Amino acid sequence: DLDRFKTVNDRFGHLVGSRVLRELGGLLQDSVRAIDTVGRYGGDEFTILLVDTGLDGALSVADRIRQSVASHSFGAERGLDLRLTVSVGVATFPTHGDSRERLLDLSDKAMYLAKANGRGRYELFEPRMLESVVGRLGLQSDLRRALENPDSRELLLDYQPIVELATQRVVGVEALLRWDHPVQG
Repeated sequence: DLDRFKTVNDRFGHLVGSRVLRELGGLLQDSVRAIDTVGRYGGDEFTILLVDTGLDGALSVADRIRQSVASHSFGAERGLDLRLTVSVGVATFPTHGDSRERLLDLSDKAMYLAKANGRGRYELFEPRMLESVVGRLGLQSDLRRALENPDSRELLLDYQPIVELATQRVVGVEALLRWDHPVQG
């Protein structure tokens, strides 16, 4: 996934964005062997299938891609010098999954962890990533339930004064919505 790609489209337009994606596709193709497959998965996401490649080889390719993109000047033929980074997620067959759908899903989760950990990096899928996703989905579901059921009294509105330190005068108020989760507290 190309980090902060939306900024490229917003600042320079979708035509430049499309050219950046073509350049990225070329860089990715140059980073793998002829027997490997590079495909645009959607938006600014690409997927790469490395044939007969073990974990160490996959991580080496991920790092090569990361370095190649970080050192590349995108848009140079148009007088631009766009410096971009990628976040890469890695999942391997059969260790992490035994179908393309499963491997895509797990590598996607690893890619989002790479983004969360600072972008411009790669992450290998680990089972704990699933626990994190399941936990977030559970919390989202619980919060939705609390919002839809005001009688549960899980959501509490508090007001807190804003005090000017120099004069000790109350200059405003902020509203805080607190969630008293029935299990989490």
